[in-house]
Amino acid sequence: MFSTQKINPVMILSLSALSLLVVISRFLPHPPNFTPVIALFVFLAGVGAPLFLSLIISFSLLIASDAYFGFYDGIEYVYLSYFLSFLVGRLFSLNKTNSALTRSLQNTVFGGVFGSLLFFVVSNFGVWKATTMYAHTWEGLLTCYIMALPYFHTTVISTVISLAVFNALSAVKWPKAVLQAE
Repeated sequence: MFSTQKINPVMILSLSALSLLVVISRFLPHPPNFTPVIALFVFLAGVGAPLFLSLIISFSLLIASDAYFGFYDGIEYVYLSYFLSFLVGRLFSLNKTNSALTRSLQNTVFGGVFGSLLFFVVSNFGVWKATTMYAHTWEGLLTCYIMALPYFHTTVISTVISLAVFNALSAVKWPKAVLQAE
């Protein structure tokens, strides 16, 4: 996970700016679960920046915004789902035999869907486990997942759309200094 790649100021600034834009989007009015946060983690894992740096920047800004919104029971499961989404993005970025376009499409579609699915499963398990909203039985867990289903489609849609935008920007406008070591 620790890269021997040189870290340059443009890389740090670009990753920080993207992460900050994602965090700012959480403050704007939006449908429930319609944010680019999962997409950020999937994308950063495959963009070519040092993985540890990507995690530190994105989690730091996310924790800062959660400090504003307020921490809640089960938030550690949400953060775990973001980390797992990061690993999904890493998995899809490792296949270097495919073209950059194919990897980008895989990252957008499969990374977006799998990242959203991981978020759904892990974060709702956290709601069931860490709160008293649902009975701590198999029926309570099933009820928790059923009650969360109406929000799942917005998570998938926002993640896939955001990944498409991030990947398009990285292909067209992303500074080469961010993607390559000096």
